[in-house]
Amino acid sequence: MVPGAARGDSLVRRPVLEEGRPTPSAAADLDALPTPAMMGRPLLALALLAVTAPSMRAQQHAGSGDPLPAGRFVLGVGVDPLASQRTVLDDLSTIALHGGYERRLGSSRFAARLEGTYQRAVARIAVPHGDAFVPGFDRHSVGGASLIGTALLTRHGRARPYLLGGVGVHHYSMRVESDWIRASDGGASKLVPDPPARNTLPTLTGGAGLGVSVGRVGLFVEGRVLYAPSGGMRAVRGSSTPLTFGIRL
Repeated sequence: MVPGAARGDSLVRRPVLEEGRPTPSAAADLDALPTPAMMGRPLLALALLAVTAPSMRAQQHAGSGDPLPAGRFVLGVGVDPLASQRTVLDDLSTIALHGGYERRLGSSRFAARLEGTYQRAVARIAVPHGDAFVPGFDRHSVGGASLIGTALLTRHGRARPYLLGGVGVHHYSMRVESDWIRASDGGASKLVPDPPARNTLPTLTGGAGLGVSVGRVGLFVEGRVLYAPSGGMRAVRGSSTPLTFGIRL
């Protein structure tokens, strides 16, 4: 019996220290415990992986030449630089807007875009008023929607030229009106010599563009022809040539 131990007490065997050193079994247990340096290595590896993974993915996408992401919103604004060549009217101002959603077809060079367009041309004219003329406007506008297909000519590099074409439906209108004419009673009104001309027609679109990638954002310039084959009246002669600059988000 161990001196000083009461009867019934459990005996606990402890390693016997010799000259301040643990027994071989205790030393082996101490060596198996992880040290701070050993615990830091996995954490360092995880941190390096978290930092380098995004850049590795970006390099893989850049090397593939495919635009990112696959689906993007498209917004463009511009003018019709050839509108003055299709009319005898002077002092002509134009604006062209389009916006929609574009989706790449898998990993191919083709994409489909559903977009809405609006174009307007306004010319200053002289409107007959009795025996005289008053200042006025000749307003032409067209608005509608189209399903556009695009085809990349090259899939590598930051600058990517492409072709586009599609079909749609657009509403054409023409309105001639005077500027505000003041009446003797102090009021004002506009003179509309003829009723506005309107028509809704199927349309064809064709053109080309150039896109430039700036990170995840794309810039582009597009030139196109919008044509209504069945248009016969002056309000829907059927052609416009917008040149737009825009962004893909």
